[in-house]
Amino acid sequence: MKLPGEDLLQAAGAPREPVLIVGALTGILLSGVMAGALFAANRMPQFEHWALERNALSIGVFSLVMMIPVFRFRRAPRKLLACGMLAWTIFLLSYLAAGILFTQLYRVLRTPFEVLVDGALAYGLLAAGMWISGMIFLARRHHHRRRSSEPRPHAIRAGR
Repeated sequence: MKLPGEDLLQAAGAPREPVLIVGALTGILLSGVMAGALFAANRMPQFEHWALERNALSIGVFSLVMMIPVFRFRRAPRKLLACGMLAWTIFLLSYLAAGILFTQLYRVLRTPFEVLVDGALAYGLLAAGMWISGMIFLARRHHHRRRSSEPRPHAIRAGR
């Protein structure tokens, strides 16, 4: 699965490591969604009477973009965590920059530390859950395979 812009990054001489590419693109997309939501909320008063719908749409798009590393690295929890944390770090840097432009941002929403913890918890719990479910799947598969390969015990005949 290729993301939009992945070919452009590779053509520009960027590293071909999928964790870095997907993490950077996800971080940029998260920053773009945040910038769009902040712009719509603060600079477009005509959307104020649709604030609930506007915020729900922003949260939905943000959540979908956050899931990009989860879908890409669904079988590799370590890569998911590394990719997610890279994306979240890029998003956090843009959140810090947005706090300069919107002076009440940290007071109204969250402090940068809270944002960092939210992202680390989200991607950390997803990676841990995927790792645990993978271990359960492997254990069940190993158990079934071993059981089916064991010889069946023969019926014991009663004494004569």
